[in-house]
This record gives sequence, structure tokens and C-alpha cells, in this order.
Amino acid sequence: MPLRPLRVGLSILLPMVAAFLPSTASTASATPGARTAPAQRLATAPVIDGDLSGAEWASAATATDFTDEKTSLPVPDDTRFWLAYDDEAIYFAAYCYDADPSNVVMRETKRDGSVRADDHVAFDIDPFHTHKGGDYSSFMVNARGVQASRMGGGRSDKTEWKGDWSEAASIVEDGWTVEMAIPWAILTLPDADEPATIGFNVGRHHARDAYLSWYSNRGRPGNPEWAGNWTGVEIPASEFRRELLALSFLALGAAEDDAEDAWDGTARGGLDVRYRPSSQLTTLLTINPDFRNVQGAVEGIDFSRGERSVGETRPFFEEGRGMFRTFARMGQYFYTRRVRHVDFGGKVYGKLANRTDLGVLGTFDLGDDRSMQREDYVLSVNQGFTSNTSASVTAVHMDDRGEQNTVVGYNALAIPWNRLILIANYASSAWRGVEEEGDALMYRRGDLGYAQAELLTSFSYTALSAGFVSPDFRASNGFIEFPGRRVVSLEGGFRNEWREGPVKRFSVGFGGGYEERFDDGSGFEGFGGIAQRGVSDIAARDDLPAFFRDQVSVNARVTTRGDLTVWQGYQVGRFHETDSPTADRDWAYNSGASASSDDRTRSMKVSYSYGRADEATRHFVSGSGFLTRGAVAVGVFGSFLHHRDPRHQHILTVNYDFTPTIDVSGRVIFRRSDDESRWTPYVSLRRAGATGLETFLILGDPNADKLTPRVEGKLLLPL
Repeated sequence: MPLRPLRVGLSILLPMVAAFLPSTASTASATPGARTAPAQRLATAPVIDGDLSGAEWASAATATDFTDEKTSLPVPDDTRFWLAYDDEAIYFAAYCYDADPSNVVMRETKRDGSVRADDHVAFDIDPFHTHKGGDYSSFMVNARGVQASRMGGGRSDKTEWKGDWSEAASIVEDGWTVEMAIPWAILTLPDADEPATIGFNVGRHHARDAYLSWYSNRGRPGNPEWAGNWTGVEIPASEFRRELLALSFLALGAAEDDAEDAWDGTARGGLDVRYRPSSQLTTLLTINPDFRNVQGAVEGIDFSRGERSVGETRPFFEEGRGMFRTFARMGQYFYTRRVRHVDFGGKVYGKLANRTDLGVLGTFDLGDDRSMQREDYVLSVNQGFTSNTSASVTAVHMDDRGEQNTVVGYNALAIPWNRLILIANYASSAWRGVEEEGDALMYRRGDLGYAQAELLTSFSYTALSAGFVSPDFRASNGFIEFPGRRVVSLEGGFRNEWREGPVKRFSVGFGGGYEERFDDGSGFEGFGGIAQRGVSDIAARDDLPAFFRDQVSVNARVTTRGDLTVWQGYQVGRFHETDSPTADRDWAYNSGASASSDDRTRSMKVSYSYGRADEATRHFVSGSGFLTRGAVAVGVFGSFLHHRDPRHQHILTVNYDFTPTIDVSGRVIFRRSDDESRWTPYVSLRRAGATGLETFLILGDPNADKLTPRVEGKLLLPL
């Protein structure tokens, strides 16, 4: 076994860490816990202009003494905030003290852009007081006064749909200030006849030193019940008004027809309708959604024995995504990228009660002859019992006239005490279809199960898990890597951060897993002795008929005070193909480094992996860089794989902001293999990000896998 790279890497890394680690005394912390702010109603609404001298703030609740997220110690640059409300809105202000306000980081200029890397303040609100992350809405403003928000349950980014709110910021002599006005009408609210307690918290990102401070520190590893409580709030029930919003698009253009070597004109249109019958529920109808112009995620090129999961970016599927519990640790019941085309669809999502979440989705594909070709349905209900226990049931059905598949999944979560997390999943599937053309109609039934216990401490984590997927489990709309296997695994690690000394952050992790195939029977059977075989028969894997694969890994990562991060890792394992008499021995040594400037306008990352996979030597090199200069942002990503099928992939992105709402952006993807080289350019000029009409001029196809001559103009009109 090639262990020499691991020994060499760790012999360099671990002594360096040991030499520079600060004393443990620097991590001593105060005891965190929930803080409380009383509700204060304002007689006069404040002017949102970044100036906190207005007399209205004098009657608001106020607090200070923020603490470091990791150490729970007071921070050098403290924050004071004010919180109040009236029948129209919630009002929030913050004074962010800074020893060097001339160097605050405020790179982002566009609404709902990425302000998380900037100096910013976040006001998080949990109207139902469930302490669940998915119920929080977060309102963020950077020191420039640029806003971004994430709404509880998930919403698309069009302002009229997501909700409009006001903000302002100002640089002052000893820091910077922020003001917000958040209308009650844009929030999902409970029905409350009496004064209620609302969950909330206030966080601040200190960009130059890359750490967070909080008003009500949840501690390590993070207790959701230690978030803040806003008590005695009289939620204005009369403020909500039923709303019907429509968003239409019209696209005209031309594209080259490869078959006829000519350009053909194109005309497309569609409509999205959103209706909120109550403050807890939202319904959405879409007709011919514009998936074509949504820039999708790019799949990587590194070697993989199975299919890769790629993220979703299409707004229809992103809207209300937090209400759909379609993920299990052995895979996904509903992988939205399986749905390629939608002629019309709809969804209903929201809350049936304070701790009851509902998500319903249906999509329909009429085909070229305009007759129903495919139907997809999802139903998800999640019931919370306390802030630490919940259970959900999810049903997914697909019918494409040649294949029918239904999956019903059950998930349970329990945190009996703050540091122990228990997770259980079970799902059953029914499938009817034809395996190959000409075969007889077949029926398949299967199941999936998984259980995990995870123990967290302030500086470590350990997780023990076991699961199975039966051979006949089918999730036609899901993502299940390999059916017919049983799994046991153990992983863990140590991590810590320091605010003094040359080392800012350090972590080390380990993992191990063992898997066996099975051809029939219940997945619950056959677990006896699997853990023992996983650790005791390492040298005799080929003699175990059921052996599928195993893996052991170890890694370490160090970040210096100057934001240089270095990591090293090693993994080794075996993979047994079904038709091979012996298992392949795979291993990889991984190393890399990343760095960024103090003002976060420049960053770079490079990594190298060397080893063996699928009985062939493998080299994988990747690198990326990002540069911002005023209104120009440039990003580059490159990757090289030298294996059985050498491949290159390089991505260049460029963005220029004329104004906060007008920009031009482009992306070029270059791919090369032994057989061919392809490049796919895409450019978009847009006026978007505010209320009202949005316009786009698009050159190329953002999701094509080859050069696609195409030009299209698009109008997006809220009605």
C-alpha cells in the first residue's frame, strides 16, 4: 500500500502545527445562552437613511456586548443594535464599531448579491419561534448599504416575489451604521391573538479577520434554543393581504440550425402566477417556464465510478425548496435535474401549523404532439414536535407512460441532548416498466434504510452510521448511486480556531467505510458481522463474495493569520466490480493551498491529487482565481485530469457593473479530451435586480455542451 506520500505530508504538516498552536488558554470561553429583548412599539417610523441620530430610536429596545461565534469571548469591535416595530414594519438599526473604518470590506454592489464575504450585519427572524433553521428569514446589509435576504422556506429572487424592504448604511468616524425597515407583509407569520415571542438573532461578519460575532451566541457546536427571544410582540394580523402576482416573459431571437446550416427565428413566452391565500401558504403556477436561459452549474471532470450530483439553479424548483424533505443519507428521493422539460406545473408550500410544513409539487410534459407524456408529483409533510425532534413523510411519483415509479420516504430527527444527534431514514419504492425494448412488463419493489448517531463537542465530532439500499429499489426521479448494498461507516475529527498567534484555524479529520452487495432479501437482514468483517478481513477482501468497496481517509487543514490555507490528505480503499475476480486497489494523496487579500478583492486556490484509480495512475490538478477591480469582476477555473481518458476543463467568467441594476456578464467553458476540443461562450446584458420590467440580451446558450450560435432578447414583466 503506497503510504509514503502520507508519511511525508504529515511529517511536514503536523510538526508545523504543533510548533505554532497557541495555548489552550486562548480558547477559554464564557457560557453562551439565549438573550431576551423586549418588544417596543414606535409611534413614529424612523427615516431609513443610515443616520441613527433620529429621536425615534430612543424608544427602541437596544443591546450590545456581542461575542465571538467560536470562542464566546467579547470581540474587539463591538456592535450595538436597536429593535422596534409598528403595524407596518419591523425596524432595526446597528452601530458597528471598527478601529479602522476606512478599510471595511464592501465589495458587493448589487442587490441580493454575495455580501457574506463583506463586512455586513444580519438580522435573523424566526416568527414561529420553532428554532428551526428553515423557518428563519435573514436580512443582510453590508457597509456600502447593499441588501441581500434569504426568506424562510425559500423564494425566488425577483423582488416582487421575494419581498421588498428598505435599508441604508453609512461610514462614520468610529465604524459604520445600518438601518432596516422590513414590512410584516413580506414575512410568513403565525396567527397570534395575544402578544407573542418571536425568535431572532443579530450577527456581524468582521471581514478583515474573517470571523462572526453574535448578539445571542449559540455556542459550539450550536444550540438552536440559545438564539435570542423577542418577547411581547403584537403581530399585526390585519397587515396581511391576499396577493396575486404574475410574472410573464417574452423572448424573441434566432439560432443556427445545424442540419440546414441556416438561422431560424425563435419566439417563446411563458407565465408564472403566485398567490398567497394566507401568510402561511403560497401557491405557484408556471406555464412554459424559461429553463433555457437559466445558467446551470457545471459538472466537474474528475474520475468518478458513479454519477455525479449537480446543484439546481432553476427558479421554479428553488421556490419553496425548504418545505420539501426529499433527501435521505443514502441518496435523494427527488433529484430535480431528472425533470428536463416542463410545459406547465404548480406547487403549494408553507405551514399548516407552527411546526407543520407542507410542500406539494406537480410538473407536466405534453411532448411534441401536445398529449400528456410525463407527469411528476412530490408531496412532503414535516411535523416538528419540539425544537429538537421532528418527523417527515415524502412521496414522489413519476409516470412517463412507459414507466411508473413511486417512492415513499420517512425521516426522523431527534436531539436528545445538545451534543447528540440521531437520524433515521426509511423508504419503499414500487416500479413498473420495461428494462429494455422488447422485454416484458416488469414489477419491482424495494426499500432503503439508514441510521446515524452523531456526537458533537466544542472541538470534535464523531458519527457512526449504517444503511442499505435493496437491489430492486428504484427512484426514477431520484439520485441513488448504487443499489443492492449495505454500508457501515465511522467518521470524525477535531477543529479549533484562535484569535491570536500565527495559526487562525486548524482541523483534522478521519473517515472509514465498508460496503457489501446483496442480491435479494430484506436490507435489514445480513448486518450481523458486517462491522467485524470491515475491520478484520482487510487482507482477504477478494475472498469475501459480498465485498463491494471500502475506504479509509485522513486529512488536515491549517489556516494562518494571513489567510493562507494549506491542506493535505490521503485516502485508500478497494472497489470490487461485479465481473472481476479481484478488487481494484485505489488510493490518492491530496494537497492544496488557497489565499485571499485582506480586502477580499483577490483570491486563489490550487490543488493536486495523485494516486491510482480503476487500475490506472491518476493525476488531477485544479486551480481557480478571482479578481475584483471596481466594477469589473473576473473569475477563472481550470482542471486537468490525466487518467485513462485525459480531459481538460477551463471556465472563465467576467462581469462588469454599469450600475447596481445594469451589468454585462459572460462565461466561456473550454473542454478538451482525446477525441475533441469544444468551447461554449455565453454573454448576457441585463437590466435586472429592481422592481418592474427586466430586460435581457443573450448571446449563446448558457447550458449547451458545444458552440451554439444564438441571439435572444428577453423581457420579464411583473403584472
